[in-house]
Amino acid sequence: MRFILRTMAMAAVTVLTLAACGSGDEPAGLDATEPSTAEPTAPAAEPETTDSPEPTADPTEDPTSDDPTPVATFTQPHLPQENIVELREVIPITPPDEVSDEEMEVIEAYGRFEASWEQILWGVPPEDSGIEDAAIDPNLSRIRDYAEESVETERVSTGPPSSIVALSVDVNGDEATLEACIDTRGWFTGTAGSMPNESEPYYLSVPTLRLIDGVWYTADTDIGPDKDTCEEYFE
Repeated sequence: MRFILRTMAMAAVTVLTLAACGSGDEPAGLDATEPSTAEPTAPAAEPETTDSPEPTADPTEDPTSDDPTPVATFTQPHLPQENIVELREVIPITPPDEVSDEEMEVIEAYGRFEASWEQILWGVPPEDSGIEDAAIDPNLSRIRDYAEESVETERVSTGPPSSIVALSVDVNGDEATLEACIDTRGWFTGTAGSMPNESEPYYLSVPTLRLIDGVWYTADTDIGPDKDTCEEYFE
């Protein structure tokens, strides 16, 4: 999970202008009846200042942030201590080599599904997770049932943001399949009154997606048997 930590910075520069002035003293030892031949000393000119103060930084802006877009957060339920997570609209998936534009659309659609599913695991209600824009039945019904059961049993998962690497993608008309390795190291799931269980560190997801009105939805998801092969794709 990501805890949101923002810093603000302000810089101010001031310029100090110095003025100098000269003086002319009357030379000593001259006769009062003779006119003085000494020329009066001209006052020294003040130095010109060309530098101006730099503008003060806007305290409402974070100069260390490349993206000023606000990040949605959520406080997880059923935990003994407050835990705020950052919600992602899509999980970036590393694609295999040489994918077509259509295959990349499928991969990105699956990244939206996994981001919504991640929110469900964190305890976000289905209607707020975006799952209905990323999944269709039978997957959608199963996820709704899981979320309802999580409320009843006070079940919640914790862990760092998942990482995904797509091993293959196959598009056949309005149906597509993927093989994707998912890194779930550090994830735990627990219910009320029970010790949390640690998830498998990696698993191989084999989703099926369908194209409806120009949009790819995740319709089903299986777990492949070769999850041990996924370890090599993550540090």
